[in-house]
Amino acid sequence: MQYNRLNFQYQESPHANAFSGFFAIRQELYDWRLWVGRAVVLAFAALAGLIVVAFTWLTEQAFAQFVWLKSSFWWGLCFGRQCPPLPLSG
Repeated sequence: MQYNRLNFQYQESPHANAFSGFFAIRQELYDWRLWVGRAVVLAFAALAGLIVVAFTWLTEQAFAQFVWLKSSFWWGLCFGRQCPPLPLSG
């Protein structure tokens, strides 16, 4: 028996009988706070996975646009580059 300080009474220990494993499993399954925590972790894991998939899709789209632009307007890439530095005569 254990003394419960919150209720000021003695309670039987969950480890006192042979079926304490069932008590622990029941406590684990019926505690809603644990399930909320698990749901939050799973939701953020799914969100992280979706962000990775979205970033991959965006990079593939950007590369496809670059390839199309390069094949259609091969001379257009010259305008996007910086001019070489001019030699300074002093």
